[in-house]
Amino acid sequence: MKNLHVLIWVICLASCTSQKKMMNSWIGASKEILIKDWGEPINSINIEPLGEILVFVKEVQYMFSGHSWMASLDSGPDAPVLTDEDRRWKYALFMVDKEGLIHHWEKHVYLAPPGKISFSVRANNEDVN
Repeated sequence: MKNLHVLIWVICLASCTSQKKMMNSWIGASKEILIKDWGEPINSINIEPLGEILVFVKEVQYMFSGHSWMASLDSGPDAPVLTDEDRRWKYALFMVDKEGLIHHWEKHVYLAPPGKISFSVRANNEDVN
């Protein structure tokens, strides 16, 4: 059983590392290529004079398994019944500079669906000058 726990941790770590590498590969890419690959963002936040933030969202469902939340990948007839409390939304935010190139990204998972969440930007004086 202990070996199984170690194996699960190794798989999770490898998965997180490969996802981070994939997301980092967008740094320096153009906004147009991102939109061509991901589709239209649900929101675009203008942060003049620096550029904009593109917001993408995907609904994911989680189920509680013992002591942790895990993504539910099973959607067949024997899949566990998930409630609204199990629903989460995975937000990916890409910061695009005024030349249209991606220079930063962030991912967050929230309980709030896209219609009930509001993103705003507050600039530091150092960032604007």
